[in-house]
Amino acid sequence: SMVTEKNEYARPDLQLIAMIDDARGRLKGEGVKMDKRVLLNGFSAQGMFANRFTFLHPDRVKAAAIGSPGGWPIAPAATYKEKTLRYPIGVADLKKVSGKELDLKALRTVPLFVYLGDKDDNDSVVFGDSYDDEDRELMLPLLGQKPVDRWETARTLYQQAGLIAEFKLYP
Repeated sequence: SMVTEKNEYARPDLQLIAMIDDARGRLKGEGVKMDKRVLLNGFSAQGMFANRFTFLHPDRVKAAAIGSPGGWPIAPAATYKEKTLRYPIGVADLKKVSGKELDLKALRTVPLFVYLGDKDDNDSVVFGDSYDDEDRELMLPLLGQKPVDRWETARTLYQQAGLIAEFKLYP
């Protein structure tokens, strides 16, 4: 959806921002005060969205709870083990995809809670609607065959980037 030419599917992140701003404007008209930033919570596909939205718009997110984000939470890195991590694996081409670089300074202020079940095998990496063949061919041998196999690498990358991120693997 970040690069589609179909307007009705393009940039759901910007569509959400427009909805938030509309709601904020309506509530302000009723005297309700709101923070500029929102709390995000999502599990599975919605966890992927919450994760990616936070990376695209960290200035708009107060905190995010990201559950089982499709097998892999986007890495706050352009490379890993000398391999390029293009979006949505990582952020190597984020400017090309979104029009702006990763705002790591802002992202470092957003508390993240990323969680997964230790037997969770629901993995969107293996499906073409979430990752391209090129991404899948890179991810599986580099990061691991299953979401749990990739967990420690993701946690380490978030820690190395200086993010306020708690990774929890539930039994």
